[in-house]
Amino acid sequence: MDVFWCATFAADAPWGRILQCSNGHLLCSEAGPEGGESCSSQLRSSRQNNNCPVCRQTLPDDEIRALSAEQSIAALPAKCVYCSVDMTRGDMKRHVLACPLAPARCVAEGCRWTGLQEKRAAHEGTCVWGRGLLGFRCGDKGFGVKDLGFGV
Repeated sequence: MDVFWCATFAADAPWGRILQCSNGHLLCSEAGPEGGESCSSQLRSSRQNNNCPVCRQTLPDDEIRALSAEQSIAALPAKCVYCSVDMTRGDMKRHVLACPLAPARCVAEGCRWTGLQEKRAAHEGTCVWGRGLLGFRCGDKGFGVKDLGFGV
């Protein structure tokens, strides 16, 4: 996509928030599924070159979101890498969190179990690492990630 200047995702449209310079040139603002650093954060972190890579204008201090670009990209078709279900890019993040074939791990501190999301609840129901001082287990109703100190 030539409309985006992005060293990280040159072969694909950016994920999530998209920013623009004062002339409307687009920059990704969030790293995609592969991780790394977004174009916007790379440019803003280099104090010497805080300029738009297209028009060379200084990027504004207050970020300008490109909402129409975000909405257009969110409507593009996508396919889950775990279960191959078709959906839009905008639905992908929410789907992957609940996808039964996505990799998962036990929320109990000290437990090293990893497996599929669809098997996680069964594991946490029997996980000995999930037993707290009060006899709770990971899978018990009312006991969740917050109780384990993960702050989610």
